[in-house]
Amino acid sequence: TIMMRSYMADYSKWEEMCRVYTAHIVERYGEDTVAKWYLHCYNEPDLKHFFYWNAPDYKTRADEYCKMYAAFTRGLRAVSSKLMIGGLALSESPDHFEFLEYFLNFVKANNLPLDFLSYHSYGTEPETMREGTKPLHVMGAYYNTMTVKRIAKLCGFGDVPTVCDEWGA
Repeated sequence: TIMMRSYMADYSKWEEMCRVYTAHIVERYGEDTVAKWYLHCYNEPDLKHFFYWNAPDYKTRADEYCKMYAAFTRGLRAVSSKLMIGGLALSESPDHFEFLEYFLNFVKANNLPLDFLSYHSYGTEPETMREGTKPLHVMGAYYNTMTVKRIAKLCGFGDVPTVCDEWGA
């Protein structure tokens, strides 16, 4: 049996780190400039090898990310209400769409800010590309984009802009 413990024992430390860093960039570049930036909490939290690698399933990983996101939003809002807060910068993990839905439901239930959704799209899953079972194709990227939009709409975030901030050919 694997003993599970919280990925991050004290989210107040993450919140404070986000607040201090955000205060620094606002002081350095100005609030009006930073308010134009797309600030997201963490890169590819749906990827097991990037985030909470020993979690038994995506729901456990998503739950931890949601706690982290909530602390992130509090930290940034303590600096400025003008900042654009969002995420997830999802990869194309096997359960990334389920992770997205879990996250959006959490954001809605907790009335958290979500000014944009970000995701990555490579036109296929990396595993299938390596295996040669599903080649890279623009229709895969189109499918991912439209699925993110569909899930966002179903969860009540249809008007939230989506940003593909990492992509393949």
